[in-house]
Amino acid sequence: KSDAEFVIIDSLSHLFDGNIENSRDCVKFTKKFRKYVMKTKKTVLIVHHNVKSNNKPLDQESIAGSRVISQEFEYGLGIANIPNGIGGKYFLPIYNKYVDVDNTLAKICEIDDNLWFENVSEENVQSLFKVSSDDGRFNDDNGQKILIYFQSQYSQGSYEVYTKSLEKHFVTSN
Repeated sequence: KSDAEFVIIDSLSHLFDGNIENSRDCVKFTKKFRKYVMKTKKTVLIVHHNVKSNNKPLDQESIAGSRVISQEFEYGLGIANIPNGIGGKYFLPIYNKYVDVDNTLAKICEIDDNLWFENVSEENVQSLFKVSSDDGRFNDDNGQKILIYFQSQYSQGSYEVYTKSLEKHFVTSN
């Protein structure tokens, strides 16, 4: 009954009656929902909160619910937290039924004081999930132990050190 041409619904789970992971429930819901939306001739955006797999980039597989959700809705856009300690959020077009989308290029966003998304940069989404093993500390103890072992072998006239002798010295002995 609204005169609005663009409607945002938060969230899909508030509309859904049944088990969202069940294909039969999803087909029933999407048919009924599409019938009502088509009658209104409005553009409808549905927010669907993702609670799956936040340890990998967003993709069609990470959309909660049956595969029917991905098949029946025209497009999927994702906004997620950047997990690698940098913080912030990224925006990613996940799929679009009508045009090809580059779902490898994430737009890094900040939310300003007026709660608008500001595009800061673009980056390959996979690079946002690379975990650095370097935590800023440096410990050369093991490297020094190996160097001392090599030097001891050299001082005894050995110019080659075999993996077998390294294993025997460092692994099988205490």
